[in-house]
Amino acid sequence: MTSRSDATPSARDWDPLINIEDDGDAESSAAARGASLAVAANLVRRGSGRAYQQLASDSPEAEEASPLTRVCPSQAARDAARLFDLSLIFAQLDDRSRRATRAQRGDRRRRGFGWLGRCFALAIALPAFLRSVLWNRGRVSVLPRTIVVPADRQDGSYPPNVVRNQKYNLVSFLPVVFYEQFKFFFNLYFLLVALSQFIPALKIGYLFTYFAPLGFVLAVTIGKEAFDDYKRHQRDKEANSQVYKKLTPRGIELIPSARISVGDLIFVHKDQRSKRMGIIVRDETTGEIWFLAKGADGVMSRLVRYNDWLEEECGNMAREGLRTLVIARKRLTGEEYADFQAKYSAAQISTVNRTDLTREAIASLEHELDLLGLTGVEDKLQDDVKVSLELLRNAGIKIWMLTGDKIETAACIAVSSKLVSRNQMIHTVAKMTDPLRALDELDIIRGKGDVALIIDGESLHVYMTHHVAAFTNVALALPVVVCCRCSPTQKAEITLLIRAFTGRRVLAIGDGGNDVSMIQAADVGVGIVGKEGRQASLAADFSVTQFCYVTRLMLWHGRNSYKRSAKLSQFVIHRGLIISVMQAVFSAIFYFAPLPLYQGLLLVGYATIYTMAPVFSLVLDKDLTEETALLYPELYKELRKGRSLSYRTFFTWLLISIYQGGAIMILSLWLFESDFVNIVSISFTALVFNELLMVALEITTWHPLMIWSEIITLAVYLSSMSLLKTDFDMAFIMTWTFVWKVAIITSVSSLPLYLIKYLRSLHSPAIYRKLQG
Repeated sequence: MTSRSDATPSARDWDPLINIEDDGDAESSAAARGASLAVAANLVRRGSGRAYQQLASDSPEAEEASPLTRVCPSQAARDAARLFDLSLIFAQLDDRSRRATRAQRGDRRRRGFGWLGRCFALAIALPAFLRSVLWNRGRVSVLPRTIVVPADRQDGSYPPNVVRNQKYNLVSFLPVVFYEQFKFFFNLYFLLVALSQFIPALKIGYLFTYFAPLGFVLAVTIGKEAFDDYKRHQRDKEANSQVYKKLTPRGIELIPSARISVGDLIFVHKDQRSKRMGIIVRDETTGEIWFLAKGADGVMSRLVRYNDWLEEECGNMAREGLRTLVIARKRLTGEEYADFQAKYSAAQISTVNRTDLTREAIASLEHELDLLGLTGVEDKLQDDVKVSLELLRNAGIKIWMLTGDKIETAACIAVSSKLVSRNQMIHTVAKMTDPLRALDELDIIRGKGDVALIIDGESLHVYMTHHVAAFTNVALALPVVVCCRCSPTQKAEITLLIRAFTGRRVLAIGDGGNDVSMIQAADVGVGIVGKEGRQASLAADFSVTQFCYVTRLMLWHGRNSYKRSAKLSQFVIHRGLIISVMQAVFSAIFYFAPLPLYQGLLLVGYATIYTMAPVFSLVLDKDLTEETALLYPELYKELRKGRSLSYRTFFTWLLISIYQGGAIMILSLWLFESDFVNIVSISFTALVFNELLMVALEITTWHPLMIWSEIITLAVYLSSMSLLKTDFDMAFIMTWTFVWKVAIITSVSSLPLYLIKYLRSLHSPAIYRKLQG
């Protein structure tokens, strides 16, 4: 701490009178804070950036010394009495002022003589008259005000104070889950194929073979969604059941947070972050009244007396990455304090321009402050935040920072986290209210090019209202955008705006309840479990304990998930298409007669024990190591192009299925002998072998379970031939004729694909292959 004055009164000798706080949250409600207990009116105010409260003291000595305290039998009654007495004293002071003004006017009239005296008296009285008219213009008379403790009521004009992060209820759960699954093309394809089996002309085999895989996938999805939503329900129940103390005519009543309504007097214990904070205290020994204030250097530098060291010291600390806090004070005379009381009381009971009047009252104190000292605190980030942001930027991911902090804090965090590089220019847009000037500001930003934009919520509202398209086009072209002073609603609006204008996937990361709306508005939400609670983590799709885990989640697990899902989904389509093509070729050769090629257990086995284990083992495949993926984040840019799962790959697998199904069926018919059962045994065996070879063709890195799945599946199929005597002629299967025919069919259907893959790897290898040498 850097200090230039030691003449600081002891904190235990002060009697707190009024706490003045400038809230940093754009949508905060008015809340009073005290040493151990604060009483506040739970009022909803829109558009107000400040909250000024009565500070209650729990010290018996302070209670006796303070003129604002009435002795009452209980602590709750004493707290309420402080609120009542404050309004009464303010009204009495204002009434005394009016009586004094009238007495002064009478004295001036008596001292006047003749026409000259009356003119002189009029000149003296006119300023006071105008001041009185202007001061009371558009406001009610200052009368004693009584704060009535609200009785129990059932008022349905306001929404309930209920936290709800659940996505579903009992009625909407299944419809919403089914819609989320079948809105994708591949899932809808499987559903249509399964439903087609209810048409007799299209029915092939048992319905179980079609609905079992689809039902398995849906069961896993429904179970996961139900479990996650149950966790959200538990967290909501915990938040809504948090007990608060409510002041009622009967005394203090304990109620859950869900029952809090507008107008209730609630005991608030939780501290809040603020842009600057001030407090008026009185020294009990000397009776001196002091106004103490602390806040960011950008704000406090305009409030303190001129000095030659504050700016320099703040710059030194800022260059070291420290968050600065300026502390100042001002001695108040009795007249200054009484004047402030009158203005503050009039502003609080005013029904017109209450916020502006309150700001003016506080401004009468916040000037010519004596600078006490400057503190520099490290804005400590979580481990590896800087490295994580650097990796994400190198991966081609654009990062926007949406925060409710003030501009100075947001800029400090952006620089300290290396979101904004040291040599990068920062362009700040703050307090922009003119739409035309806002449009000119966009031209300035567009001309600067590579610049980091920092914009506050007020200016952002202007752009979102008047110049949405222009602002979005300019902001999306910038490398870094920091939106500060954002409300939860604005965070969600920005998220939806980026999704609509870019058409890209948007990932939202948050750690507090204010980030829930943003997380739910994004395509993918990540919640960080920390000191801010678990609301964000339960409302998100993924939950982590540190920000640095997001890098591994995206660059490694995200890569594997995308690659594996692409392979698995396309291979499942291929497995169903190839047997459908074989059935179509078989029916065409026999004049489209409704004869099934495979019946009974063969179809069931093909969809389950003969192919399921090798196909699903593809989820263990990986194209590179985790170290390589994190060392070269640029590899993630290839995934963002969506080439692994697209219409092109779908039609590629469609052609592969047509080729292989046609080759297997035509060669089987050409090579079959006298008995029809030989066609079934030859074609089905070639089909199973072909699928096992295709799985091996798609594997990049072999896992032990992959090898075992291939071996066990092959052994199960060969051993099942002896059990399915109606489909397989064991005497024919044990001959060399069966072996070479199956080998030729399998080679013709699969070896050309191996050759194409080999030539392609030589001509245009994948980028990760180049890194691996």
